[in-house]
Amino acid sequence: MFGKKCTLCGSKLDGRGICTECGLDNNKSEKNYRINQSAVRQSALAGKSGTAKRLDVAKQVTAQSKKYTQPKTTYYKANQQKKEKNGTSKWVIITVVIVVVLIGITMVSVFEVMENNGVIHSSNIWQDDSGDSWWNDSGDAYEEIVNDPYEYLTEELPASGTSVEYPLSSGKYVAGVHIPAGNYVAKVQDDFDVVQVWDYTNGIYLYEYEGKDVDNYLDDLRIYPGAVVTVSSETTIMFASENAQTDDIEGMPNPLTAFYQMKGGEVWTAGEDFEAGVYDLAVTGDYGQVEICVMDEEGYELEEIYLFMGTEGSDGTTYKNMVFPEGAQISCDEEIDVELTPSEKIESMDYMSFYRRY
Repeated sequence: MFGKKCTLCGSKLDGRGICTECGLDNNKSEKNYRINQSAVRQSALAGKSGTAKRLDVAKQVTAQSKKYTQPKTTYYKANQQKKEKNGTSKWVIITVVIVVVLIGITMVSVFEVMENNGVIHSSNIWQDDSGDSWWNDSGDAYEEIVNDPYEYLTEELPASGTSVEYPLSSGKYVAGVHIPAGNYVAKVQDDFDVVQVWDYTNGIYLYEYEGKDVDNYLDDLRIYPGAVVTVSSETTIMFASENAQTDDIEGMPNPLTAFYQMKGGEVWTAGEDFEAGVYDLAVTGDYGQVEICVMDEEGYELEEIYLFMGTEGSDGTTYKNMVFPEGAQISCDEEIDVELTPSEKIESMDYMSFYRRY
């Protein structure tokens, strides 16, 4: 092979015709190698010379050899995995779409059933200031559910009775003890004076005030014996009735006689710091919170009451007929002082029963 050079890189050949630089067997058809020369190799040769050029070409040949000798099954497997992943993603998307559609259909069906049964009234529709609604542009969204609070009544109050008027300050009043049962109209002095009626026996639960966005029942308060009427007002709310059952008043005088002065920031417990019983609260100061926590005999909380009292408080300066069983706690803000005076009349001396009537 003396005098011959490698047809690929131009280097010397050994006695067997093998290139000493790139290892190409020059005994095989030169034509075949040149046919398979790539554009990469030709571009690499352009502008280079000597050993550097030959080494670059050798590297490219090795890379091309590896590329073309790599089993095709490797590419097949990679593509197969990609297809499997794509297929899984498609099924996840389809499943999500189906679930969303089914939820939408179910919600529409529920609304239709509620409207057909009179639970939702289309006349009570909420819209924002622009006239748009959440559901659609026709204003059919945020339909308020309006229930008749007297739908479970099985008997009416007697039509005859006594004409009465009671100016009630903030407090709790038991019908048949502090006020007679009857049909009442409440005349408030402020849009946010509140009247609550809780009557477990007859299934009546009201929370009424003049400033409500929908109609209130302040002119149709059906107060049955045993119902608890809670008043929240800076001043008083006038209760008027034409059929008050004044002959059916019960209850008993309060046996307590001692009154207590509680300083701002203190925490008192009924049965320890003062006698358990029923008290009227009187507050001195501009504004502060009074908190009452009632617990049962085992220490579990039955009810927690928050009053905002004072000359600028929404509950005013007095609160009537607050019931304190044994263990009940009362606390107040430092800005106010609270005086506890025994209420005039009570339902019974079983003070815990007041909170278990519900």
